[in-house]
Amino acid sequence: MNKIKDTQYLYLSANIRAQETKMIGTQALNKMIAAASAEEAYKTVTDAGIGVDYDYRDFESALTQELFSTYERLEKASPNPEMFEIFRLKYDGHNLKTLIKAQAAGSSADGLLIPLGTVDEKVLRTGLRDGDFGTLAPKLAQAAVKARDSLAKLNDPQLVDVIIDRAVLESMSVLAKPYKSKFLTRLVDAYIDIANIRSFIRIKRIGQELNFLKEVLAQGGSIPVERYYDLFLKSFDDFFEMLDSTAYGPALSGAYDAIKNRGTLSNFEKLCDNYMIAILKESRFTPFGIEPVLSYLLAKENEVQAIRIVMASKIAGVAPDKITERLRETYA
Repeated sequence: MNKIKDTQYLYLSANIRAQETKMIGTQALNKMIAAASAEEAYKTVTDAGIGVDYDYRDFESALTQELFSTYERLEKASPNPEMFEIFRLKYDGHNLKTLIKAQAAGSSADGLLIPLGTVDEKVLRTGLRDGDFGTLAPKLAQAAVKARDSLAKLNDPQLVDVIIDRAVLESMSVLAKPYKSKFLTRLVDAYIDIANIRSFIRIKRIGQELNFLKEVLAQGGSIPVERYYDLFLKSFDDFFEMLDSTAYGPALSGAYDAIKNRGTLSNFEKLCDNYMIAILKESRFTPFGIEPVLSYLLAKENEVQAIRIVMASKIAGVAPDKITERLRETYA
């Protein structure tokens, strides 16, 4: 595959810069949080052109449609439409986990699947039945069979998540390499590194064994998995020292005390998410190329997640200050 040229994205980059001005940012989210009702909060969403034809109670469908349209629009305008499969893989992963667990429980997965993956849900159902997953990433297809069989044998739903999540991350790394893009590589590396850092901390805190950590961590990030293995039986301070030698230390150091003193991990989780947003924000200094395109896509996913948190919280009657605590930094 030829290296991506920034000039191939001149028109799309310009279009995206115009679209970014319409995104729901911190100010609009605060307006939603302060709204007297969920219905009033949803008006801010429709004013931004999202979910206009949906009732506020069906906001989930509206948000899924917004992401579907975003992917479709970017793929049609991009000289490398297949590149977006890298970020669709997580939806394949969600759908596989849902189908595997539903089938094992003898229940229906209808209404729980997300139509944003690289392959249709019918292909996944067929694959779980006879092993033919069509064009699904090979590593993920293999993981699906392994997860299905592991659940049938051991009856541990957590193993399904472990097997599929790792395969999604490793498949992202495999698909990203041929593009020879520094930004795309950095983005995917960060996805894997942050996931591995989160897993390391959770597993170490609950006292799981090293062998379990080896099953969970994904290959392909900028931090070799062997470094996690070497530090697993040492103190958190040793682990933090390693992080401080990477780009993640300055971003996550605010949570070190809570991590090692068994405090809540809520701030740590927020700092992890904010780190990813910080990478996207750097693309604002790039006038055109793959950077603004991918940053816009992932910013739209974060926008949708923020709207989801606010709308679900407003409908559930959650206090405004509690909703604010749940939100991450925004791109817009």
